[in-house]
Amino acid sequence: MPDQNDMTAIDIVSRVASAAGAMQRLQGAGQEQENAQMRGMLLARELSGPSEQDKFQFEQGKFVEQQRAEQVKYALTKFTELSKESSPATKAVMMGHMENIWFMMSPVERATLGMVYAHSPLNPIEQKATYWDSTMRIPQVNAKASEDPYAYGTQIFNLDDYNQQRANFVSGVPIQKRKIIGVADGVFAVRGDDDKVSIMRSEDLAGEQLGKKHGKSFGSILANNGLVFGEKQTVMVGGVLSEAVSVYNAIEGKPVGTRVTPTAGAVATLDKEQQDLQDLLVSWVTKDIGGKTQGSRVYTAVQKMLDNGASMEEAIEYVKEIYPGRNFRIEGAGKFRGISSLLPWNWGDAYVEGPKERIISWPGIAIKLNAKNGSKVGYYDARSGKVYGGSGKMIADNLEELQAYIATRTIEELDKEAEGK
Repeated sequence: MPDQNDMTAIDIVSRVASAAGAMQRLQGAGQEQENAQMRGMLLARELSGPSEQDKFQFEQGKFVEQQRAEQVKYALTKFTELSKESSPATKAVMMGHMENIWFMMSPVERATLGMVYAHSPLNPIEQKATYWDSTMRIPQVNAKASEDPYAYGTQIFNLDDYNQQRANFVSGVPIQKRKIIGVADGVFAVRGDDDKVSIMRSEDLAGEQLGKKHGKSFGSILANNGLVFGEKQTVMVGGVLSEAVSVYNAIEGKPVGTRVTPTAGAVATLDKEQQDLQDLLVSWVTKDIGGKTQGSRVYTAVQKMLDNGASMEEAIEYVKEIYPGRNFRIEGAGKFRGISSLLPWNWGDAYVEGPKERIISWPGIAIKLNAKNGSKVGYYDARSGKVYGGSGKMIADNLEELQAYIATRTIEELDKEAEGK
């Protein structure tokens, strides 16, 4: 039985605990009352609107922000003006001050002054332009077309090269080297691949005949730098859909090559093997034997084989040696049965549609698919697990399941299923 001292200790602990609980409940009630009063004050303030003091402070803060923005805008604009006439050393000091001001600004302030910034030397593009202009001399055009059309044409070409190189350095704009320019009425300066300039007249160019030959006006040929573009072809490799077009230099009378441009929305990029394959397919349907890529060189060799009497089967076997693990099928142009010819996603992983023929390519090694009463040839790609039929159409994405299914069918049943019957 506990003694008197133990009872006293227990009693004290109980009383302290009870008092603490009461204090917590009292504090909680007080806090709740304060919260309720605070909510009431906020609600009353919201209903009554901001006080005159709040309005004054808001307007004052707004005024200060506007003043600050105007001061920074003035400083950036003034700096832009002064930098054009300052020495490099002075400009560097001014640039340091302006950069400090800019980075101290809030994102909202930067967005507000974005247009001013874009035209100031703080803009990296403007800095690159300034560097180019301070280190590269602009070519002079002082010859007169009427007196020396050759010198005038050469100088115009040099000036155009300078401007394009500047745009490429500053903004990454691709360089499109001009091949022909008008220097006088009916007189043109023409530049070859070796950069040699020659002067030709309208009668030398036979402009009207050129236009008729290519189904274009001579003016449109000149506007396109003397180039004539063929029909667009659709090519798909590795899920990337692109457009290919052959380019012909009508002035010099020779093919330039083929341009391939990914269609809008294409986000994937091709690796080296896929790029070579795309070049091969595009060169094949555009009959481009002047290309300088690996794929176009392979097609040039194929065309020589065909010209020397080789069969298409022999040409395809040659291509398969260059691209081991890949298969190819050539057929006449037209639509695939039951699907659009533009997006045959289940026909191989590479495809091109040309004006006269279609080429399908797919990966995989030849395997035997055993049916009830015979076998069929398929192609198994171990990397993706896909199985393709003999024509290049994907027929399964799991080899074991496909083999188990085919084993329950006859060759005739499989052929009917392949035809959708």
